[in-house]
Amino acid sequence: MTKIDILNASIAIISLEGFEKLTLSTLADKLGVKKASIYYYFSSKDEIILSLYENAKKILSRFTFNINFSLSSAEVLTAVYTHWEKIYNDKEFRLYLSLIEQRYMIDDEAFEIKNSLDLMIEAQSDAVIENLIERKKLFFPNKKLLSFLFSASAKESLKREESESFIEDFISSFSH
Repeated sequence: MTKIDILNASIAIISLEGFEKLTLSTLADKLGVKKASIYYYFSSKDEIILSLYENAKKILSRFTFNINFSLSSAEVLTAVYTHWEKIYNDKEFRLYLSLIEQRYMIDDEAFEIKNSLDLMIEAQSDAVIENLIERKKLFFPNKKLLSFLFSASAKESLKREESESFIEDFISSFSH
């Protein structure tokens, strides 16, 4: 058993059964070891959770992308949304997203990660919408409002996994 085995088992328990089901006893049972073996790597459940948050941050940092603004507005918006969709649909990150969603209202670390993800979407929306309007590829009098509409709608759509209808409806409403 390794530290990674403990973290993998922990995130699996949390995502499948819920945060409250994760105890050092259930973790030891799942791993087929004695609880004392877990203490060799982690002194508490809280320490495990902090390591899980660090893993979530590492996974998020791997998602980078570049935007080709020579494309049409529909293609640019689709590329941006597809990038976010890759994050939300990443098999590994979805496990961590479950932990974050369960804990962000009561845990500062989870809130920080959720907030960072939301801010990333908002900042990227601002930059993309502003660029498309300046290039006269989108026509809307209030770029801050359009950016807000795009990011807020995208975040809601990503949570509900409604990407196809969202992106088509949004793009057809604001691009030409």
